[in-house]
Amino acid sequence: MLVVIDTNIIVSALLSPAGSAFQFFSEVLDGKHNVLISEDIYKEYKDVLHREKFGFDEEIVSFILNWFVKNAIWIEPSQSTEPVPDEGDRAFFDLAKACKAKLVTGNIKHYPVHEIVTSLKEIL
Repeated sequence: MLVVIDTNIIVSALLSPAGSAFQFFSEVLDGKHNVLISEDIYKEYKDVLHREKFGFDEEIVSFILNWFVKNAIWIEPSQSTEPVPDEGDRAFFDLAKACKAKLVTGNIKHYPVHEIVTSLKEIL
């Protein structure tokens, strides 16, 4: 399946190794999904995963970021004109929409109601 992964999925996976986000992200790292990424999304991953409040181990963060560099499909989509409730999430929505991929998120309310926006419950 072609997916775009919202940052909150990665954070949830790292914070709760027994949760559904961890299960999904493990599938991603095992190559069960084709992951799309853009430069803006990568920058957000890097910024959020390095936030002091999370205290994530640098080795794990480096592994994850390097995995995306080596394994994700890099695409730079045009910005859509569709309204997005949280403009900070536009890069995720636009990439998924442009490529007809599933946008996997734990924050459905941050996105417009659209067939591409998918919760963990739906994807698992």
